Amino acid sequence: NVQTKQKQAIPINLYQQPIDVEALPLPFRALPKVMQVMLKRYPATWQRSAFFCTLPAFSAACGQLTQENGKPLVFQVALFGEHQTGKTEFSAKPATIIQDYIAREDNQRRYNIRKAEDNRDYNEKKLSPPRVIPFINTSTPQVMKYLRYANEQTIMAYEGDISSSLAGKDCAFLNLKYLLRQGFDGETVIMDYKDRESFQGAVKARLSSLVVGTPTAIFNYFNPQSTAEGNSRRVIFVQHEGIMNTLNIKKITTDELEFVHCELDRLQNLSQTTVYNQKIENAAASWRTKIQQLANKDE
Repeated sequence: NVQTKQKQAIPINLYQQPIDVEALPLPFRALPKVMQVMLKRYPATWQRSAFFCTLPAFSAACGQLTQENGKPLVFQVALFGEHQTGKTEFSAKPATIIQDYIAREDNQRRYNIRKAEDNRDYNEKKLSPPRVIPFINTSTPQVMKYLRYANEQTIMAYEGDISSSLAGKDCAFLNLKYLLRQGFDGETVIMDYKDRESFQGAVKARLSSLVVGTPTAIFNYFNPQSTAEGNSRRVIFVQHEGIMNTLNIKKITTDELEFVHCELDRLQNLSQTTVYNQKIENAAASWRTKIQQLANKDE
């Protein structure tokens, strides 16, 4: 059932935004089995954060899932936690399993194109762009090129340490905020030439994202107080809880990984499916109302 496999949740910012407990994920036992397999080895506090981190990766694997209102089913997640608490190693790990699968499929597709193509001058990235791209060193024009040739497939931007991405970067990186905002809404983005290396044209953007960093780095980039900017209202803020005791987290087994890959193969066939769930719609409406009330208080 497509409707039960996409569990929406409100953006959570433990410092600024109210938490609607009725909109939080269902208990672990109610999750799809593919999620249970990936999350069961973690303690409960990490199951929650890891669950949210998988959503952008799942949306990229599914391709073109669309909500009934016509907007793309994409997720933009910001995972924050203190230094050396295992954010990327634990909470973001299940998402990287899905990302590795997507990269493998993209590489195989490019190989098949290259093998069948006699013209040596063809551009394989133009014919088959990656569906998982890094924040760091990915300019706005390059993202636009990827989106153009993605045929309205969802692309996921990932960064395991947003503070290192921001270090020494100019406004070309910061301009990705605009693309993230438009990509969440599924809007058409227009860009004109600035130089020979730039981009000209219009593309319909579908962008999911997962960024990981310290609270300072995350909230400097996605400023929850800047309601006019719009990015923070589209982002699910998730806190990675630090656990002092050293835990022996078992690795996913070969059989479990094969099961996950089979499920991802099946999910890719859901492309261009429309998803609707009344509980999700009610939770989203409740969240929008509370965020607007929060914004009115700030004014």
